[in-house]
Order: sequence, then structure tokens, then C-alpha cells
Amino acid sequence: MKKTLLFALALIAVGCDTPLDPGLIETAEELIDMTRPANAELGKVTFQEECASCHAAGDGFDLAAFSFPDTTIIRRALGHVDMSTSLDIVAHIRRLWVPETRGVESSPFQPGGLRLGTDYEFAINTFGADQWPADLTSEDLRRIDMWRTEVAVKFPVWSIEENNLDWMPDVPVPEHLLSYRNGRARNALDKFYRGRSVVLLRRAVDALSDGDKDRNNPNAPCIMDPISQLRAKECFEARRWAASLGAQFMLRYRRDAPLHHDVHDVWWDVGNVARRTVTSSAVR
Repeated sequence: MKKTLLFALALIAVGCDTPLDPGLIETAEELIDMTRPANAELGKVTFQEECASCHAAGDGFDLAAFSFPDTTIIRRALGHVDMSTSLDIVAHIRRLWVPETRGVESSPFQPGGLRLGTDYEFAINTFGADQWPADLTSEDLRRIDMWRTEVAVKFPVWSIEENNLDWMPDVPVPEHLLSYRNGRARNALDKFYRGRSVVLLRRAVDALSDGDKDRNNPNAPCIMDPISQLRAKECFEARRWAASLGAQFMLRYRRDAPLHHDVHDVWWDVGNVARRTVTSSAVR
């Protein structure tokens, strides 16, 4: 079929005084390629080569788990590959196993799955009255399940394209962080992707976090003392990437218990760099 259409285009060109636009041939070839079935295996390879660097899980888990529409995946993929390859990527994503799916703008770590409207509602639900219980002990506080106790605070959603109030990174981890100290972070990530354990996750997060603030690293973006050395946007994106790595591990394996403080500290680090950015005029 491809040869037939190209031959027809050649005949048209012969019958015309004006040379055939090379772009027309390219478009025809792409349309023909789209007639083949989408290939999930090709999509997997292409995703890892072209897209995985912005999706910390490495395989597109978040696109499947958060039910990204086919149209969104295709639109984003077209910035890197052609239409037929974009359809291969969609086929790969749809083949991934995920424990559960949710909406792209859902808040995966919203305590109790619901945001309360006021602090009053929180107090009534948690303590039974709009006041701090006089007999509340430290043991009582420790028994409160913070994963399931609804609060009047909106936790970040997974993906919003209009702003950065979400989990999903906008850019890959900078090459200079991956290659620092003989590629420590890159090697740790490679091992994590092959093994996906809590130990390997912690090592990967540690390698990324150490490199972004190590004073011996001339490209470290997260040095905050003096605050003038902080490269806020780059630091924010690097730490958000590391935070999303741990978040997707928890979602993939339905982990609702603490993993390791190093993994969760990087979540705090994302907020900390944002806080330091808005409170200091010296930040770049």
C-alpha cells in the first residue's frame, strides 16, 4: 500500500510543472504508518528513550495510574516523536499494570481522601469539640492516623499543566546531578529501576539529594547558605522529581506506612525551597 501511494504521488509530480513538496511525501508516509496496529513493545522502548526522564517511575506508571487520556499522552508525545509512534506509546501505557486508577487531578496523598472545609470541621471530627482536649496525651496524639484523618488543607494533585502546584515534574533531572561523583545518582537510579525495593529507592533519593546541595558540587542548585547561591527553579524541579520517585513507589505497591525518613524528607525539601524562594529577595 505504501509503495502504491508513493507511486501515485510520483505520477502526480510528473504530470505537474511544479515539483512535489517533500513534506507531502513525508505526510503520506506518516499516514500510511498509522494504518499499522499500535505496537506496545515499540512504545515501551520509545517511551524509555524519549519520555521517561520526566516521569520518575521510568515506565510511565503515573500516566496509567492517573488515567491520563489518550489525547493528552499523544499531544505530549508529539513534541518528541511522530503520530504513529505516539500511538505505540499509548499502547504501552495501556498495557501497564497498576493497582488502582484515579483522575489526573486527584490528590493521591490527601488524608482520608477528602479535604474538609474548615478547621472547625477538623476539630469536631478529630476531637469531638472545637477545642484542644485538656486531657489529650502524647500517646493519644500518636494514635491519630494521619493518613486517614481528614484535614482542611488541600494537598497537591498529581498533574496540572497551568502551574507548578502538582507532583509531576516539568523537566528531567539535570545531567550534572546525574553525573556528579562518577555518576552516583545515575547508577543508583539504574539499580532502583531493576530492583524497585525500599533500600534501592532510598539510595537513589539520597544520591539525588546529596548532589543537589553538596558544596563540593560546583553545579549544586540547592545551596541555601548564603541564600544568594540558591537556584530556585532548578532546585525545585530536581527535588520535585525525587519526591515523585518515592510517591510513585508508594502508589505502585500500595504502601501507606512510612518508608524511610530520607525518602519522605525530600517531600519536605520541595516545600522548603518554595518557602525560601518567596521569603527572600536574594534568590535567583
